[in-house]
Amino acid sequence: MQTRSDYLNKKISYKDYYEQFVDDDIITLVKKYIGIKPIKNSSNDYFNDIKKWDAISSKILTKESIIDKINKTKEGSSHTTGVSIAKAAARIIKRSDG
Repeated sequence: MQTRSDYLNKKISYKDYYEQFVDDDIITLVKKYIGIKPIKNSSNDYFNDIKKWDAISSKILTKESIIDKINKTKEGSSHTTGVSIAKAAARIIKRSDG
């Protein structure tokens, strides 16, 4: 896994850094709480036109698989981290066919 230092030192992009935390469970969670349609219809690169991100952050940060990844990368488990991971999942969903 790429570390937070790798990201801060520009060895990995913001997009790639947060997408490494996303797994099938996170994709499913984002689809359930945000919905595919709002993601596909979003006109903002950062999905700031979707207002549900705060509610999903705590659900992401309680997933054991995410906590393990966070610890390995020395990322803090803040609310912002949860939102960034959720939005990374949304980017993956938007790129996908379904």
